[in-house]
Amino acid sequence: RDNLVRAAAVGAVDVVVAVLRQSHAPASAALAEQAAGALWNLCAHKNNQALCGERGGIEELVRSLRVHCSAPNAVAEVVCGALVSATANSPANHRRCGEAGGVDAAVETLRHSQHEGVVRQACCVLWNISADVEIRASCAPAGAVGELLRVLRDFAESPVVVESVCGALGNLTVQNETNQQPVSYTHLTLP
Repeated sequence: RDNLVRAAAVGAVDVVVAVLRQSHAPASAALAEQAAGALWNLCAHKNNQALCGERGGIEELVRSLRVHCSAPNAVAEVVCGALVSATANSPANHRRCGEAGGVDAAVETLRHSQHEGVVRQACCVLWNISADVEIRASCAPAGAVGELLRVLRDFAESPVVVESVCGALGNLTVQNETNQQPVSYTHLTLP
């Protein structure tokens, strides 16, 4: 924890966000992976998490996810993991992520990947940010509920993915009739 505080004191969050801004070309997947990995670790400390949001890190992570959602599995997994870390228990960062298109980016990642780690992290992004009531409303048009149900069916044998899907569905459907309807009327068959 001391190293996380020291890193913030010398401007590590700003530098890593600046590096992430340079990684939005498809050829920069390795750079995006490393920068996102650094933010994932830095955001384990709440002060760095707040700095990440204030310095545009959330928006850069969402942009990176859009570019790299179908990149090699490690890239999308690390970018999603960084978003999970940056949005954990942070209402301000939930909103930033939602406003930057985080719902659409996470759903698109779910559509492109069949890798357990990527799918789990993308579900966790939805789980975190859908704690915000306003973000829940943007989940239906993005197809989040239907995609989560598909993931639940496809990954029924993976306890970590099932947990993440159920967490996301729980947040998405609480006090939101639009998101509850597809769940109520979809016949889901698990293996």
